[in-house]
Amino acid sequence: MQYPLDLEYVKKLIPHREPFIFIDEISFMHDRETVMSSLDLSNLNPKEDWTYVISAKRYYDTEKDTFLKGHFPEFAIVPGVILVESIAQTAACMMGIIQGIGGIKSPLVKINNAKFKNPVRPGDTAIMTVYAMSNSRKPMFNFYGNVSVNGKVCAEAEITAMAIDIGKY
Repeated sequence: MQYPLDLEYVKKLIPHREPFIFIDEISFMHDRETVMSSLDLSNLNPKEDWTYVISAKRYYDTEKDTFLKGHFPEFAIVPGVILVESIAQTAACMMGIIQGIGGIKSPLVKINNAKFKNPVRPGDTAIMTVYAMSNSRKPMFNFYGNVSVNGKVCAEAEITAMAIDIGKY
């Protein structure tokens, strides 16, 4: 697989569309083969072998990212809930790459330990780094993710997503 994966490829991995897609590209994914050989992730050492994926989103201005108009008009920042959603969408892309493009979707079912440390502002490029955690068990998958700008962590959270075969619904 050639990285980066552009927005059109991201749209093949996840069901989100404008204006609610918060990833412009998948920049890199590490150790796909290890995860594909053990989808329950139980054989990964969380300190050494974590599978991770990196994505990017450029927040342009209040015209393109309209939520910035009201959050906050005098000092626009990207809402924390959108930063957590960008972590979740990056995790969903990881699951899509692992499971293959198609009928598996991964709704968010839990958020833990969300922390917001620094603002993401118009003009910033947010980098999401998401790690698959070793305590995952099908159909639930646990992730740790953070959002950074210029190497500075702005937000972080642990999330749980559930792999759902949409053909069954």
